[in-house]
Amino acid sequence: MSARAREVSTATSLALLALLVAGCLGGGDDGGGPAPGRLVESAPADCRVGEVPGYFVPGRAPTLVGCARLGVSGKRVEFSVNRESIVGERVACINPAYNGRGQPGIFIPAICPATRRLSEFAVHDASQPRQGVRDYAYVIWGTAGDADEVVARYDGGTAKAVVMKVDRDLAAKLGEDPFRVFVVELPLAAGCDRVTITAGDATDSVAARPKVCNPPPAHITGKAPA
Repeated sequence: MSARAREVSTATSLALLALLVAGCLGGGDDGGGPAPGRLVESAPADCRVGEVPGYFVPGRAPTLVGCARLGVSGKRVEFSVNRESIVGERVACINPAYNGRGQPGIFIPAICPATRRLSEFAVHDASQPRQGVRDYAYVIWGTAGDADEVVARYDGGTAKAVVMKVDRDLAAKLGEDPFRVFVVELPLAAGCDRVTITAGDATDSVAARPKVCNPPPAHITGKAPA
């Protein structure tokens, strides 16, 4: 082999080695979610708004108000609302339903905000759904006030929520003024620091969630796989 041929061969080998090293150090997907700085956007999903869910929801007469396909995991979540009597007071309960084991509505951690009307902006939950389900990331949801857009900002990126609008007729059937429910999904790493939620002119923040940032293995928590 000539000296020139050896130089070309060596240069080619070094270039290939550099590409391999770059891929090992950070070019691949580590399962932690989108690359830093990228916009994560959840999307609306079709469902029979105004009807009873096709799975059991604890509580009386739940009604679907909207559904979403989450931006990190690509998984589905559905929201229904019903009214319950708590300490003698009738309050609205919001029921997020997460899929698992190939079925909808396996995990439904209902929230009944007795001190707030659903027409107000509020963050109601920020966690990783795990009980009986898997592969969901960091899900934050609440009521959006009168905002058309809700955005979550975290260390490393931005996530856009789905805003589900409940019109006057459906809200009246639920005993409420018109309201909006939002849901957004972030990478698990976003749980390591504070997250800021902006809905129109209103802002709230969610403190760091160590259990989201460093979730325990399923065999320690005893949670059933999906």
